[in-house]
Amino acid sequence: MAPSFIQHLRHQAGRMAYSSYLYNWSLKSDLPLGLIYKPVDPWTGDKEKGRALTQGIFELHGEDVRAFGNFWKPECGHGKWLDYLHKFEWLRDLRTLGGDDAR
Repeated sequence: MAPSFIQHLRHQAGRMAYSSYLYNWSLKSDLPLGLIYKPVDPWTGDKEKGRALTQGIFELHGEDVRAFGNFWKPECGHGKWLDYLHKFEWLRDLRTLGGDDAR
C-alpha cells in the first residue's frame, strides 16, 4: 500500500471520530472559568541576576551568556544552558526584581 493511501485512511478515520456526537458530548463539562486557587511560588529569585537579565545577560554557574541572536542555542554554552533556559526558573529573578524593566 502506498503511504499516501494510509495517510488518507488515517485522515478519514480522524474526521469520522472527531465529528461524531459522542466525541463532542465527551468535551462538555462543568469546568470553572478560572483558577480556584493560585499557588504561590515558595522560591525567591535573585535581584542581581534579575538586573543582569534586564541587560540581556544570563548567568549560570559563573558563566555568562548574552541574550542576543539565538540564545536558546548559544555557541559558547554547554548542555546545562538549554536545561536552565527551558526550565524558566530565571523568571523568578525577574519577579523578585520587579518593575517595568523586569516586566
